[in-house]
Amino acid sequence: MYGGEQKFTNTFRQTNLKIAFRTINTIHNTLTHKYQTTDKYTRSGVYKLTCLDCKKAYVGQTGRSFAVRFNEHINAYKTTARHQNMQNILPN
Repeated sequence: MYGGEQKFTNTFRQTNLKIAFRTINTIHNTLTHKYQTTDKYTRSGVYKLTCLDCKKAYVGQTGRSFAVRFNEHINAYKTTARHQNMQNILPN
């Protein structure tokens, strides 16, 4: 035992309390990632789409992944010709 643990244990030796020490350095903690690294397109949040021709922008917010919402925007522009220049930039 380390010095601090020994002193702490000796303090409670005269009582009916049992003292146990536990480390946080476990195999599970060593092998798992503490922070998830997610692709920015799989997260939800606020986004901004800008037309490359006229520089008009659309700001939106989604609770689903950005990739799903972006595909919905693509389908909407393909089916409704709101902005003719946007048709040329979108993938087929």
